[in-house]
Amino acid sequence: MVEQKNWYKEQLAAMKQSLHDMMEATTQARMEFDTRLEYCMANERDSDAALLLYEIRRCNLLFLENMRLKAIIEELIPGAVNWKT
Repeated sequence: MVEQKNWYKEQLAAMKQSLHDMMEATTQARMEFDTRLEYCMANERDSDAALLLYEIRRCNLLFLENMRLKAIIEELIPGAVNWKT
């Protein structure tokens, strides 16, 4: 029984580490995407296209913040987050 409990603890720790690694990779990719959007916005001459890029960038940043908050909640209350939303 103790061995099984330890095995589950190890599995949980591994899953938490995987979640952390995934969040780091996703955040890094989205930050690179944000940098590209910022560059494109600065060099865009068409105001409609620049506005569209601004909205895409804003959504990207909101998504990053949403994922960050979900990860914090998941750390505090495991299983409380619906990751499909």
